[in-house]
Amino acid sequence: MTGPIANYLPEDHPRLEDLLTRGAADPAAHAEFRRGLLRQIGMEERLLLPAAQRARGGEPLEAAARLRLDQGLSNT
Repeated sequence: MTGPIANYLPEDHPRLEDLLTRGAADPAAHAEFRRGLLRQIGMEERLLLPAAQRARGGEPLEAAARLRLDQGLSNT
């Protein structure tokens, strides 16, 4: 998958990792990490996973269930 969202997600991971590391001692960093993580999860759920499923003729990605489990969304 190519495009702005597909590029944004992996490029934002180092920023989120840094915020996560600093977040234990810095409430502002923790809050920014949480916002960024929720934004990434939202993009994956609303845009990427449905697009991948459509591209596969309605078949969900095998990795989707594991991704949701990792994100705490395993009831979907």
